[in-house]
Amino acid sequence: LKKQHSAHIHLIQLTFTSKNNIQLIVCPNYFGEMLEWLGFALATFSLSGLFWFLFGCSTFVPRSKDNLGWYRLTFGDDFPANRKALIPFIY
Repeated sequence: LKKQHSAHIHLIQLTFTSKNNIQLIVCPNYFGEMLEWLGFALATFSLSGLFWFLFGCSTFVPRSKDNLGWYRLTFGDDFPANRKALIPFIY
């Protein structure tokens, strides 16, 4: 278990220095899924699509905020201060 934990820490530290879109936000997977549900809501132009998008956002927003807090607490000054939780440059 200790080896697995140190491996995860090493992989996370590698993402801090990589030059890709993961530098902008902590939870790119939540952001991508949020965009998918927004696209679905717009494509179907239905109330159910809108509700599903809003439901997704209601779970992605608090989870990404908690994840950002964990990264800042765990990595302290090594974690980039300008990285956002869910939406690049905004939140």
